[in-house]
Amino acid sequence: MEDCRIRYLVDYAADPFFVHNLSGQLMEVNQEACSCLGYDRDEILSSNIEQLDAAQDGTLRQLWSRLSPGEPHNYIGALKHRDGSQIPVEIRLELYHKNSQPLVLAMARRLFDAQPPVKTMNRDREVLKALVENLPHYVFWKDQNSVYQGCNSHFARIAGVASPDDILGKTDFDLAWTREEAEFFRQRDREVIQLGLPLMGVEQTQHQASGKTATLRLTKVPLTNDEGDIDGVLGIFENITKQKQTQDRLHLLSQYDSLTGLPNQTLFRDRTEQALARASRLKETVAVLTLDLDRFNTINNTLGRAVGDELLKVITARLSGMLRADDTIAKMGGDSFTLLLPTIRQSDDAPRVAAKLLESLAQPFRIQGQDLYLSASVGIALYPSDGQDAETLVRNASTALNQAKEQGRNSYRLYAPAMNSRALGRMNLENDLYRALERDEFILNFQPQIETKNGTLIGAEALVRWMHPIRGLVSPVEFIPLAEETGVIVPLGEWVLRQSCRQARVWLDSGWPAIRISVNLAARQLREGNFPALVKSILEEENLPASCLGLEITESGIMEDVDAAIDALKEIKALGVHLSIDDFGTGYSSLSYLKRFPVDMVKIDRSFVMDITSEKDDAAIVSAVIAMAETLSLKVLAEGVETSEQLEFLRARNCHKIQGYFISKPLAADDFGAFYQRHKCAINGDTAVCSFQL
Repeated sequence: MEDCRIRYLVDYAADPFFVHNLSGQLMEVNQEACSCLGYDRDEILSSNIEQLDAAQDGTLRQLWSRLSPGEPHNYIGALKHRDGSQIPVEIRLELYHKNSQPLVLAMARRLFDAQPPVKTMNRDREVLKALVENLPHYVFWKDQNSVYQGCNSHFARIAGVASPDDILGKTDFDLAWTREEAEFFRQRDREVIQLGLPLMGVEQTQHQASGKTATLRLTKVPLTNDEGDIDGVLGIFENITKQKQTQDRLHLLSQYDSLTGLPNQTLFRDRTEQALARASRLKETVAVLTLDLDRFNTINNTLGRAVGDELLKVITARLSGMLRADDTIAKMGGDSFTLLLPTIRQSDDAPRVAAKLLESLAQPFRIQGQDLYLSASVGIALYPSDGQDAETLVRNASTALNQAKEQGRNSYRLYAPAMNSRALGRMNLENDLYRALERDEFILNFQPQIETKNGTLIGAEALVRWMHPIRGLVSPVEFIPLAEETGVIVPLGEWVLRQSCRQARVWLDSGWPAIRISVNLAARQLREGNFPALVKSILEEENLPASCLGLEITESGIMEDVDAAIDALKEIKALGVHLSIDDFGTGYSSLSYLKRFPVDMVKIDRSFVMDITSEKDDAAIVSAVIAMAETLSLKVLAEGVETSEQLEFLRARNCHKIQGYFISKPLAADDFGAFYQRHKCAINGDTAVCSFQL
């Protein structure tokens, strides 16, 4: 979107407009540049700006090599037309940065009269007026006392006189200028006459007779008589208002976020380096904070991007209102912000600011008639202890931010050097994770699921484990979130699904009854590709009845894109696959959504089960979930059952199924077979009646 706006602004410019890098390679031109030089756009972009310079003497390169941001240079020369002719121009060169790459803006103003009319005072005035009348610029000439001797109609109009004849004998103080403007113009006349040198490209904001304000570029050259004495001034005003607006818009796009109006990464880095230079002189402390909104994508996916954009604007206003005048908050992309606190007096000032920001964001946001609730995570790095430059401080603050997220979100963390080694270890683990599938390092364990009434073995949950060749067994708590973040969860999830179906087929072929293997499904799997078709394909390839497969997805995973998830789950349900909501109670779905989910069972998270016999709140929650599921004709399975007291509590409330260490820990396939044989009593039709004593 940003490139489209820049393209529009460039083409909107009235004069030839070029963008090139410091090697002279053209990166962008507008249509006027192509028309002026006789090339099509592809031809001109394949050339170097110096190839278009008629002089080709290196002057142009010397000029742009000396450019500094905010200090443009003007250059009078000529551009070479495709037919070999030369086009006199005045070129304005200005340096700017885009994505940290230095680029040069070259705006060329065509000089329509190749031989400036400055050679003699005895030039016929009527001929001069005829020549300049049709120029698109404001042209005038004065005597050595700054008294007007003539002008064209364009100039007469902005000067507030009826016709060019009415300007004769007047001075700038008689025209529509303010007194300050008139004094400015008279002083420029004196400089040209006294020094005998042209005045080129002076910009002036002017109040015109129409009441409008315009930005004009003023050029004045001395007029000489036959004896070579200076006895007047010729002036040309060029209206560059549109060019300035284009330039301002380009500047805005290059340094500010288009949605929130906040400084972007480039401007934030510049301000930070300035603050660090000052802090170095004064021996002060500077803080850099990185802030990420927690689970902001859920709002975008559930309520739409328009609501998300409006929310970001409100968040920006709330955060900005909490900062001091010399603080800076910048938008770094997506839902990420970076803050600069240039004057920190005490080491705990930055944490106090972070705590206030989190407290502010915890208050509801009223968007389109509904209250939205958010939290955030913040990382903090301090100068000089945590870094000596902007890049290092932002990187270390981001490291602290990741630590805050890993430790539960809605919190802040101060950077500590040990975090870098942790981050390095995480990066190494991520690299190993990408190769783990092709190296066949994953294995499956199966945890039995039992009916509470009679101890019948009704299924097993497939749990993936990673046997790292050096680190040994890596905890799923460590690698599953990493797999979801990196996208590895998609191929890994397909592998788990395929291996689970293959194992179920092996057990069927061994004479086992049709027990169901449940596989955890990540939200990203549901979003990417045609997942229902993949499930159908794997069932057909392994020749496995759909009733032998169960899929479990968390309620928060469904809520990331409710409608799309429900459509996909309905397709899967139509195949005959058993569907469960995993970790029920830990997300934020409502009953209205729950009724829409085409599921067969809810699984109560172990965090509620572990204290049901000692904590009244957990007992009440579990009882309510069981009652609610019964109302909706859903089965209930409780996870993490470890004691007989927990089992009796669940059985008394009609919880249908359980799994946990009270029954068995997760087992390798061979060990699961031994478990089945130990507890199998008889096979009644397609049902395994087990002798597991509950």
